[in-house]
Amino acid sequence: MALPPFLSCISSLTRLTKLELANCFVPPASRGSRAGAPAPYAPKHLKKVTIEDYPCNISAVLSAFVLPTSCDVSLTGNLRGVSREQCRFAYGTMLPPDRRCLPILRSVSSLIVTLDSRAAQYEFYAETASGVAISLDIILRSPPVARDHSLLGDPEGILDNPAHGRFFEQMVSRMPRELFPDAPIQSARFLGNVGAVPYQSWVSALAQFPALKKLEVDDMTLYNHLRDVVAALRTASPMSPPGPVCPLLEEIELFGDGGQQLDVQELDSVRDCLAWRKAHGGQAVLKNFRIGLFYKAGQASERSERVERIERAFEPFTRRFTFEIYVQPGRRMRDE
Repeated sequence: MALPPFLSCISSLTRLTKLELANCFVPPASRGSRAGAPAPYAPKHLKKVTIEDYPCNISAVLSAFVLPTSCDVSLTGNLRGVSREQCRFAYGTMLPPDRRCLPILRSVSSLIVTLDSRAAQYEFYAETASGVAISLDIILRSPPVARDHSLLGDPEGILDNPAHGRFFEQMVSRMPRELFPDAPIQSARFLGNVGAVPYQSWVSALAQFPALKKLEVDDMTLYNHLRDVVAALRTASPMSPPGPVCPLLEEIELFGDGGQQLDVQELDSVRDCLAWRKAHGGQAVLKNFRIGLFYKAGQASERSERVERIERAFEPFTRRFTFEIYVQPGRRMRDE
């Protein structure tokens, strides 16, 4: 189906409440101009928009509307057969050139950035304070034939795929503010190959969210250490007034690899990070601090005096401290 005829008649759908389009239009020759196109209209009754198509086609459809901030939006860019290096601008391409057509982009307060190596999907999912959601996703290839991934720590070779990791680094460190400019984001979750994001990129990522109150960093395979994340949290903010990056943080959750065995000194560095933040203008006492680490089977399978000492050491910095140890033989996936 050609896109222009659809766009020319869409403004006549005055009672539209739900719009769902899945690969309806022919590939675009280029990102067309809206010169001569009807002015975008504001559908009063539209509650949900779901589109999967080529990114330029998605943008053209969205440009026909000024969607209310009460409308849920789900966008999936079909990029099957395209390399990861070519996907850098796919998210922005899906959006209308005039961002006023999609005001929810400036209204979201929570954000989840996910790299799912099994389905080759890379998603930004955001919600407003009232629970209205927008998701931006791209698909690089068809999902693999179903098989049991539960016993495989790295089913798609993510650790051996530098391009995969570099793309996640861009998703974390640069794209959130490009996609959601000026949004008052207070909660951020980063789920994926944490080890692909170096220290300076974590600093850049956190600096995007001066109003952040809740942070979760989850290495989904539990293969990667959290040292760079912790070091970034112990960095001074480049913004004024002086203080730690994300000075309003009051909840932190971290999940990753702990090494061969329980190392109290490694956890001391995490505690020292919280002490530094407290001394340099961060929250005096966090509401919640949760850390989950994977260790080799048999090395840390029981709670010990060392674990109890670790818990006592964190008491001055958080009202609630949770230390979780994962030691399931042959499995590097955690249950929520």
